[in-house]
Amino acid sequence: MKRALAICAALFAFGVLGMGWSISGQWSTSLNVLPTVGLDSTTLTLTADIQGYTITSTSTFGATGFTTQSFALVGTVAFADIKGYMAFDPAYPAYKNMWLSVDLDLLGVGIGARVDHIDMAYFGQLGMSPRWPVGTGVFPCPTEQTPSQSAFMLYTLTVDVDPFGSRVRFADCCAGIEFYDLLITFDDLYLCCG
Repeated sequence: MKRALAICAALFAFGVLGMGWSISGQWSTSLNVLPTVGLDSTTLTLTADIQGYTITSTSTFGATGFTTQSFALVGTVAFADIKGYMAFDPAYPAYKNMWLSVDLDLLGVGIGARVDHIDMAYFGQLGMSPRWPVGTGVFPCPTEQTPSQSAFMLYTLTVDVDPFGSRVRFADCCAGIEFYDLLITFDDLYLCCG
């Protein structure tokens, strides 16, 4: 059995090297020293670069054990930059939240779209309110949901043309998509003619 496991590991390693994959990692930890010695937190981050995509796995451990597992994705498809994130709670185990964004630049016009998803049932069973996913503001959904209303989704569309920018968001509390807010920004706008 050990020989078969060693052969599988070797084949995987040669396959990774042969496909041009690059795998790296980072470990950070924090220890309490006084008044008692103990583990505060430790984080293991593994990153794989595969065919132009970067996939990152982050595992966080605390004094109570394995606390968070998350995955991130960064890559490019044609002219679009794609980013994504997904988090889990390994103690239950349970899915927590995710987001996916696509950004592209067309002749100086920046266009972006993002979808956020939060599992309200996860936060409800812990008696917590989810952290607002983007920016500040009032969370648009009731925190006590029925089983049929166990998810929250936020849709964000952005358009940027220097020096102006706009963001419109729509919220979905499992009762239909509704307009949430509109933001218009001005950056480096000159008010004088001299």
